Amino acid sequence: MAPSSISSEVRDVCRNFVSKHSEFHMEVVPDLLSHDGDWKDSNEVLSEVTIGILNTLNDSWKNPAFGSEFVGSLNEGIYVINVIVPAIQATLKNLPFGKSSFIST
Repeated sequence: MAPSSISSEVRDVCRNFVSKHSEFHMEVVPDLLSHDGDWKDSNEVLSEVTIGILNTLNDSWKNPAFGSEFVGSLNEGIYVINVIVPAIQATLKNLPFGKSSFIST
């Protein structure tokens, strides 16, 4: 449930963040961030990543805390921390971006 309104102080902090963020311009997009539509990894590597993601989800789904008995007591934060974040970590594992990594949809 969202609060009825956001304070002007919080709104100002967000606007300040966005304005500073929009000042950041990448002059050259690194080759690693451009995509030509072809798979970059072998089928073996893609299979290993897929297995890692599915194993992560399996571990989460086997957790009794996510069973129907407790579903009413869970909130979005618990689900994000215990299911979504580990799945994203499994997906991004071993990417060659170093300190700079970007996710786009």
